[in-house]
Amino acid sequence: MLFTRKLAILFSLLLWSSQQINAQDISSKLQDAFLKKDKSSLQSVLSSNFSIAGNTDESAQFRLEQIINKYPITAFKQLENNKEKTNNTILLQVHKPNNTFDTTLVHLSNDGKIKHIDLFDKLYGLQRLPIAKLRASIPFKNQAGAIIFQVYINNHPKPLNLLFDTGADGMAINEDVAKELNLTISRTNNASVVGGTQQIQVSDNNKIRIGNLALDNMGIAIFPAHNDKHTDGLIGNTLLKRFLTEVNYDQSIINLYDFGAFEYPKKGFTVPISLPESLIEIPANLELVANKKAEGRFIFDTGASYNLICFRPFVRENKMLVSGFKPQGQTFTVSFGINTPTFFGNAAGFTIQGLPNLINMPVSLMGGSGSENQWNPTEQGSIGNRLIARYNLIVNIAEGEIHFSPNKLYEQPFDFVIHSAVLGWNEKAQLVILTDPARKEIHDKVDLPIKEINGLSVKDLLKKKENIQKIIDLSKKGNITVQLEDGSFLSI
Repeated sequence: MLFTRKLAILFSLLLWSSQQINAQDISSKLQDAFLKKDKSSLQSVLSSNFSIAGNTDESAQFRLEQIINKYPITAFKQLENNKEKTNNTILLQVHKPNNTFDTTLVHLSNDGKIKHIDLFDKLYGLQRLPIAKLRASIPFKNQAGAIIFQVYINNHPKPLNLLFDTGADGMAINEDVAKELNLTISRTNNASVVGGTQQIQVSDNNKIRIGNLALDNMGIAIFPAHNDKHTDGLIGNTLLKRFLTEVNYDQSIINLYDFGAFEYPKKGFTVPISLPESLIEIPANLELVANKKAEGRFIFDTGASYNLICFRPFVRENKMLVSGFKPQGQTFTVSFGINTPTFFGNAAGFTIQGLPNLINMPVSLMGGSGSENQWNPTEQGSIGNRLIARYNLIVNIAEGEIHFSPNKLYEQPFDFVIHSAVLGWNEKAQLVILTDPARKEIHDKVDLPIKEINGLSVKDLLKKKENIQKIIDLSKKGNITVQLEDGSFLSI
């Protein structure tokens, strides 16, 4: 027992000594970088997920360079940290040319490298409180996984229905609505959309209100009018970058907190994320066909009405359309007027780092050729709301993670396709036709609950999930009869 205690004490002393040396090294390298106006000496002490205000990779490096070049610091002095009883922080005194100083915590990864520095985060508007405080609760309409807010712009009395779209950065409305609100055009810009780029107009310095939350100095992109009957536009990552964001699909409410210590639900999975530019990326592995895996970084996209889409460069690089994958059909992906041919089917497996493997999940593969090949996104695809909405979420940009908690849709089967009609479970766990872009008479029945398919009740489909495959197999021989809850019948 005595020998064991001695080993424990020796290990603790070695760990403390290593931490002291590492702290001195970090303090020295920070001072050297600011005196020389050169961030290169810091690279060896930055962790792989080093962030500034939640931004990682290239975006964090850009902000680091800006801080080193523009923020006046003459020295860093290590202080004894009596409040933080952990080996994962260093307390530094930051001296300025005018004989004043700040203090800041440096947060370290498990291998003793810099994860983030409170002072740097504050310079870019992100401040962590000891405990996360609730700032606003915003009800939303759940449209089969799509989150729709009511938003007011510049005190105009008309409420707008905006899609909460984390696959976009900022805010956008269609041009007819912009004219009605008399928005002032400030500039033009090129915007990246799925499938290519598009020139847009931008209105700056607007005020918006969502529930009991008011935001000033908002830029609003203006896109060509679209025929989406549910929405007038979208709001992107603006909220996620300002607040710790809790999305509860079961209760149709979003809670916004100041960043700080927050206890996640015990049942769930925490997934690492990155923010290399303007969009959240999640690492994952796609097994399109058995034993053929492809790694990628996928956009976290609450505005996309699919489970997963793989972008053209990723599809071509991994030869996915000639790999043994058997598409169930072909359609088009439409993003602000850009149409891209897309092949859909089911993947053998899809594993998001931190989540259980998803087997036989629907996936779409983007095709295209010619001039369309100029589109070359850095991400490999995007994860849409048909997958995301199976979980309640806590999106924590400050800590570089999302916590996924299974909700009432988690156990429901994945969407399935009969000819060109996509069927799946809505926010009330009712089976509905989600879309049928090829046939208007069927698309007009979108969102109406289904009672039976070829005489099989929805309960039968859920009781024996192999019945869904039987329906799909029957559809290959002819049309399928669908009875809706309103008593009407469809042949699809």
